[in-house]
Amino acid sequence: MKKSGTRDIHQRIYDFVMRVLKLLKQLPKTPENLIIINQIARSVTSMGGK
Repeated sequence: MKKSGTRDIHQRIYDFVMRVLKLLKQLPKTPENLIIINQIARSVTSMGGK
């Protein structure tokens, strides 16, 4: 794979992670939602770390 292709996927992952985190900020912070919000945030940020 070309180096630019690798860079592209990293940028796409970063963009996805940022979009999800922005979406999570907009959700109501009810006790039920907080559990789901925390899990999604952990999941999506671990994707960016790989």
